[in-house]
Amino acid sequence: MNQDQIEALEKAMNNFWNFNLSESENILLPHISKYPLFSLLYSDIAFVKSVLTETKEDYAEARKRISECKKLARGLQLSQKPLYLQQEKDEKKSGNGASSSTTPGGPGSSLYTKAEYLISKLIYAETMIMKGVIEFKAQNNIKACIALKNSWKQYYQAFEIIKDLPSTFPIYNHLVSLANYGVGIFHFLVSVVPPQYMWLIEGIGFKGNRMEGLKEIKASSDSHNGIRTIMSKVALVLLHVFFFEDYKQSEPLLDQLIKQYPQGALIHYLSGACLRKQGKIKESTQSYSIACETSSQLKQLQLFIESELGYNEFLNLNWSSAETYLAKFLSETTSSGFKAFIAYQLALCYEMQGNTESATNTMKIIPTFVRKGFDFDEFSGRKSSKYLKQKGYRDFDKSYLSASLLNEAHQFDESIKVLLQSLEKRSEMTHDDIASAEYLLGSNYQLLGKKDEAKKYYLSSLSHEKQITSDYFIIPYCNVGLAEISFAEDKKSDCKNYIKKAKGYSANQYDFPSVLDWRVRKVAQLSNTDV
Repeated sequence: MNQDQIEALEKAMNNFWNFNLSESENILLPHISKYPLFSLLYSDIAFVKSVLTETKEDYAEARKRISECKKLARGLQLSQKPLYLQQEKDEKKSGNGASSSTTPGGPGSSLYTKAEYLISKLIYAETMIMKGVIEFKAQNNIKACIALKNSWKQYYQAFEIIKDLPSTFPIYNHLVSLANYGVGIFHFLVSVVPPQYMWLIEGIGFKGNRMEGLKEIKASSDSHNGIRTIMSKVALVLLHVFFFEDYKQSEPLLDQLIKQYPQGALIHYLSGACLRKQGKIKESTQSYSIACETSSQLKQLQLFIESELGYNEFLNLNWSSAETYLAKFLSETTSSGFKAFIAYQLALCYEMQGNTESATNTMKIIPTFVRKGFDFDEFSGRKSSKYLKQKGYRDFDKSYLSASLLNEAHQFDESIKVLLQSLEKRSEMTHDDIASAEYLLGSNYQLLGKKDEAKKYYLSSLSHEKQITSDYFIIPYCNVGLAEISFAEDKKSDCKNYIKKAKGYSANQYDFPSVLDWRVRKVAQLSNTDV
């Protein structure tokens, strides 16, 4: 690529991240049939749209662009491979490296050949990632695994070459950005795959390495104006916030991204999610509102963002306001994503406002939205079944819902007040009710740093274990809470025992097993305990 084309690509990337998708496409279009980097970003836009909307039209467009990009990259890779291999062979014979070229980086030089070979190899890998994601969403799991395996092979081969290249190498920023991002994402995500699936993952040929993965993604994020530089920064924010709960690392990155892309709907969306994770609901709502304003080019994204605004209202117990956002999402969405959970939230909004008929009707449709293997969907399905079986919510159910939402919103003291008031009527409560209330009290006190109170309530909750008939999540979640407290108190033997109990519980299906698995593995890693 010449300087004009490099500048055009950077301008298109800037428009993409500022969520001016149509302008980005206009810049890319004249170049997509010749240059794989332009074709990749053009495919990225269609891929993002298709994953969000899930419409046949958008999937067809994404498949078309990805296929064309794959064909372009693969053709360039195969055409350059013989020349590249011959040049490498000749340079080894002569004892000189690629730097001996008389026209470094120019057409016809060994550097240019090598750069084209590597970039096409990496872009081919990127297309296989996108293909794999689309196949997974269509539940074509075998095709998806094959695509991901092919992607990993291409990434790793290129990575092994690129890590030894000098920074003066042609399109070095894009090569480093792509290679480190691809290998890093694979290394990290494979490292957090639940143990029961690890045999399959490693059988396919993937290897997990959490800290290496983080280091590689960081290297990608440090590459100047690389095609995956910003994506890597976004990935780092997500990992620091949702895996490590390390907000000191994520906040400067996020602030930098917001400053760099003030119209970036996806960046503001990310900011809203990170702020909510910290219990900063007011600030989260502000970020989501900006995301909504800047996402006008994609209605489905706006709907997702509005559902997040509804979620924030839900956490603040503003049932009527939440209902407005959630009902709009359900009536207008084209995506199956979170449809079951949002329907569940909407049903509870109706219930908490005394509209039992609408709540019941909404609970009845939830099973049609549940996707197997999705934690939030399966949770919503179980809750809707319980609601319909007992024909509504009792007073305790309503109190527990409010307390759990206050807990998620980091209003721990308010949550404690609601729960203690409920326990004043202990004689009217079932074992599940008491155990649930005491578990949530333990969680609140643990998050407030009051370990003794937390332990007391966790242990009291577990004393009802044999009498629990439906809320089985209490058992492993109390045990993982006790493991975390034991680790904080340097009680290694207790920590190990609680980890074993939390990890070993499989007698009954329970809520959010993936969240539990992550917490167990995190405390096990910190305490050097095998799981």
